[in-house]
Amino acid sequence: MLVLIISFVFFGMTSCCFGPASLISSLSDNSTSESDSVKILEKSFEKMLEEASSVPSAWIKDGNGKLVWQPSSIMNIKVYQDANTEKYFDMSKPVNFDVESDLLAPKDNGSSTEGSSVDGSGSQKVEFTWDLGNGQTAKGEKIKYTYTEAGVYTVVLTASFGSASDTCIETIWVAENSGNLLIFNRYDCNVEVESVLTNNGPEKLFNVAYGLDIPKTIEPLQEVSEVSTAPGQFKEKSNGNEDLFYSFYLGEIKANKTVSVKADYKVKISEFALNENPEDIKAGEDGSFEKIVKKYTKSEKYIDSDSDIIKNTSGCIIGQETDPLTVAKKLYDFVIDNMDYDWERFSNPDRKSLKASEILDIKKGVCEDYSLLYAALCRAAGIPAKYIAGIPVRSIAAEADDQLESGHAWNEIYIKDYGWIPVDATSEKPFLSINSQLDLKTYSEHDPVNLGFSWTYEHNQPGYDRQYFYRVSDFDKSGMVAITMEEYQKMKDDMSGSK
Repeated sequence: MLVLIISFVFFGMTSCCFGPASLISSLSDNSTSESDSVKILEKSFEKMLEEASSVPSAWIKDGNGKLVWQPSSIMNIKVYQDANTEKYFDMSKPVNFDVESDLLAPKDNGSSTEGSSVDGSGSQKVEFTWDLGNGQTAKGEKIKYTYTEAGVYTVVLTASFGSASDTCIETIWVAENSGNLLIFNRYDCNVEVESVLTNNGPEKLFNVAYGLDIPKTIEPLQEVSEVSTAPGQFKEKSNGNEDLFYSFYLGEIKANKTVSVKADYKVKISEFALNENPEDIKAGEDGSFEKIVKKYTKSEKYIDSDSDIIKNTSGCIIGQETDPLTVAKKLYDFVIDNMDYDWERFSNPDRKSLKASEILDIKKGVCEDYSLLYAALCRAAGIPAKYIAGIPVRSIAAEADDQLESGHAWNEIYIKDYGWIPVDATSEKPFLSINSQLDLKTYSEHDPVNLGFSWTYEHNQPGYDRQYFYRVSDFDKSGMVAITMEEYQKMKDDMSGSK
C-alpha cells in the first residue's frame, strides 16, 4: 500500500507585516545566550501568532474541493517517510509530519518533541496540535502516523500560544498499491438496470428475447455481488472476451403492452490512478503480450484502424515518438482537443454507430464515438486498445433522482509492464489523472451479438419503444475526490501567485 502526498500549504490572502527571515536577522545581534535566544524566539513566534490572528481570513478550497476557513500562515508542514520524500509512500509504515518555521528555536539532538514544549525555566512554549483528517489528533512539533484506509485526508496543524493561534493545512492522498494502479478509495452502492420494451402495435411481437450485460468482479477496479434479476429465469452466455450476459426469453407481447427486465447488484467500485513508480508495478500478463498485440491492434468494422485517414492522422500525431505511454498520451490529447460532444446525437436513442474514420471526419460525437476513435488511433500506432462499455456510477449518483437513461463507453489501453489501463477520453480530463468516474465495466467489445432486445413478427413490423434506466442507491459521495491532481496543482500555483 502507498500514500500519495501532495505538499501544499494554503496561505491567507493577506501576508504578515514582516517575514521570518528578516525577524531572525534582526534578532541575531541581540542574542546573548542560547537560553535568551530561545526566549526571544518564543516571544517572536507569539507576536507572529498575534499578527496572524489579527489578519483578515478567507474561505479557500482544500484538496477535496471543500471550503476551509484558513487564516494566514507563518509555518509549513514537511511530510516524509524514512529517506523518501517522493509523492508515494508505503501505507504500512508511519508517515512523518514536521513543523517547519524559521521562528522555531533549534533543538538539541535527541530532544523530545512530544506534546507542548517547555523551556528550562518552566515557561510555556508554543503548542502544536494536529488534526489528521480522520478523527485522530496528535500533539508535537514532529509526529508519526500510519493511515489504514485509502482516501483523501486534510491534515490541519494549529500552533497556539496563550490566546494567539495560527493554522496551516496539507492534503494527503492515501492509496492502496495494486500493482499498475493506485486505489484512492472504494465506494459501496447498489446498482439497478431496467430495460423496457413497448409494443405500439398493431401486430404482436413474437419470440421476444433480451440479452443483458452483467458486470463481473475485476480486481482492483470493481467487486460485484448479490446479483438478482426479474424475471428470474435466464441462460448465461459469454463471448471471446469472457464478458457475461444473461439471456431472457420473454415470449410474445400483444399490441400496446410492455415488458421489462431488471437486474440489481451490490457493487464496490474504485477511484484510481496509474502507479508511475516502476519499482512498485507488478509484471503484466505473463507471456501474453504478443497475443494481446495481435488481437487488439487489428482493424474492425467500427474500429477501422487500417483506414488511410486513421493511419495518417495517428502517424502525424505521434511523429518520431516511440515511448508507448507518451504515444498514448499524444493520441488522447488529440481526441479531447479536437472532438466536441454532440448533444443532438446523444438525444437520439436510435442513432446508428459510425466508423472511427467517419467520426474523425466530423470531429464530434458521444462517448461511443470518442472511444471508437481513440481505440482506432491507438491501434494504428501499435498500442493495444479495447472499446469498453458499462455504467457511469458517479454520473448517475450526481443526478437529482439518481438515474440516467444511457450507459457509458470508454477505453482500456495495454502498456507493457503496466498492463491494461482504463482511459476515459469523453471526460476530457488530463491523461491518466485520477479517475473518479467510477465506471462499472460490463463488456469489452463494440456491438456484442448477445445484447439487447430481439423479436419476430408475422406481416409488418409493429411500432415499438425501448427505454433503458440505470439507477444507483446507497452511495456515499462525501469522501469523493472532487478535482484531479493537475487541477489541484493549478490551484496551488494560483494560490502561490496571490501571496
